[in-house]
This record gives sequence, structure tokens and C-alpha cells, in this order.
Amino acid sequence: MGNGQLKPAYNLQYGVDSEYITCLTIGFQPTDTTTLISFLKDAEKYLKFKYKNITTDARYESGENYLFLEPNGQLSCIKPANYEICKNHKYKNNIGRIENMEYDAEANIYTYRNGKKVKGRPCPLLKKQNKQAM
Repeated sequence: MGNGQLKPAYNLQYGVDSEYITCLTIGFQPTDTTTLISFLKDAEKYLKFKYKNITTDARYESGENYLFLEPNGQLSCIKPANYEICKNHKYKNNIGRIENMEYDAEANIYTYRNGKKVKGRPCPLLKKQNKQAM
């Protein structure tokens, strides 16, 4: 359009099993990270069973999706969003990346390679999940 107005967009999700499309949904969510949970619930409702192995691309990676799949007994095979970049030497040697630190779960402390310790922050997704369980 070119005049600053946004066009309406729809997000098409489909599930495939043995080369057959088994479920199809259309929604107005702007990103894939927010569609996986509702798609799986709809698929289970219409198919009358639940898939045990969920395989997606990197666009579906989010903490909420992981927190949904694990308690439902579903194995998540979701490609990490940083998969390609994390293979390079510069990324692996960056001591400021949380992936390159050791974590002590009991003390909730991260340890840099140089020995410096940093207290961890509470995960907002876990807080959200605990509130919903109550």
C-alpha cells in the first residue's frame, strides 16, 4: 500500500503426518510462536488423539511452547532460533552469553568461565505458569 496502513494478515498452520495433511487452521496471529499451542489443542479436538512427537522449525521456539509440550507428554523437536549462529567460533567464546555459563540450580547462580558468579533472575514464564495452576 505504501501509505503507512497495514494490510490484514492471516496465519495458516497445517499439520502433516506421513505426507498427508491432517489438520489445518487459519488465524490472525502475527507470528508462529503464538500459534502452536492453539493449533495442537484444535488438532487433538478434531483428530481425537494427541501426537507424541512435535517437529517444527525455528519460528515456533518459545518458552511457552516448551512449557506446554512437556507436561502434555509430547516430545518437542523444535530447531533453536540461534542454531546457525551458535555454531561459529565467536559465539562459542563469548563469555557474556548465558549458554556459555555454568548454572547451579540449587543456588540459582550462573558462573562465567573466568570464575565470576552472578545470581540468576526468576523466569517470568514459570511465574505465569504457576499462577495459572493455582
